Amino acid sequence: MRPVQNNHRTNGLACARLFFLFSIFALVTRLSWAQAPSGQFTFDFDATNTPLIDLSGNFDTSQDIVGAGGTTTALVFSLNITNDPSGRIRGAGVALVQVGSDFVVARYLATGNVSGGGLRPTHVSLTVRLAGEGPIAGQETTFTIALRYSLTLNVEDGLLRGTVRGAAHLGTLGSGVIHEDFATVPLPNGIDGSWSATLTVIPLAKLGGTGYISLPSGRTLQGIISGTYSTATGISKIRLTGVGGDKGFSVTFTTTSGEAGLQLETVRGRIFGQTMLE
Repeated sequence: MRPVQNNHRTNGLACARLFFLFSIFALVTRLSWAQAPSGQFTFDFDATNTPLIDLSGNFDTSQDIVGAGGTTTALVFSLNITNDPSGRIRGAGVALVQVGSDFVVARYLATGNVSGGGLRPTHVSLTVRLAGEGPIAGQETTFTIALRYSLTLNVEDGLLRGTVRGAAHLGTLGSGVIHEDFATVPLPNGIDGSWSATLTVIPLAKLGGTGYISLPSGRTLQGIISGTYSTATGISKIRLTGVGGDKGFSVTFTTTSGEAGLQLETVRGRIFGQTMLE
C-alpha cells in the first residue's frame, strides 16, 4: 500500500508545482501586458451617451411680442456669445434686431450658464437684455427688451428646446410680453454634442503630460495631465485639467492596459459646466 501512497504524493506534488509555475507564468504574462500608458491616445465620444456642447458663437432666436388683444409682433435677433470652460455664458455688443418688419440697432448684454449632463439633461439658462432707439412702425422710439431662456438639449435633433419669458417696452408705442413654451434655438458652429479627448501621457513616478478637448466647431481646450498607474491591476487614472485661458474644466479618464492596448473604462468630470459621466 505504501508505494501507491508515495505515487499519489509524488503526482500531487508534481501537479502542485506545475500549477504554481503556470500561475507565475500567467501573472508575468499579464503584467507584461499591463504597462503604464505612454504616448498619445485619442478617445471619441458621441451625443448619445456623453454629449458636450459649446454655445460660443451665434445665438439665433425668433419669438413673438404679444400685445393688446393678443396681437403678435415678430422679434428676431442674433447675438454673439462665449461659453467659458467653467460653463458660464457671457456676451455684450451691438446687434441688429428685427421688430415686426422694421430693423433697429440694439446694445445687448447676455449672461447665463450651462449645466446638467451625466444623469441629467444638458440645460441652458440665459438672460438677454436689449436697448436702443430707432424707427419702429413709422415712429422713432426708444426700446428696452428683456428675455429669459430656459432650454434643454434634445440629443435626437441637436437643438435646444424650451421656454422664453420676457417683456418689451417700445416707448410711446406701448409694451408687450414674450411668453413661449416651445422655443427652439439651433446649436452654433456645427456643434452636435460629439467631442474627443487627445492625451499625450508621460509615465514617470506619476503620470504627466498634456492634452486637449476638441469639438466639431474646431475649438480646443488645452490642459495638463496628472494621474496614477497601478502595476498590480493595470488601471490608470488620467486627469486632464484646463490651463491658461481654458481654466475651469477638469475630467478624469480611467483606463486599463492589456493585450489589446489602452482601453477606456470610465469618464468623470465637468467641461463647459456639464457633467461627464460614462
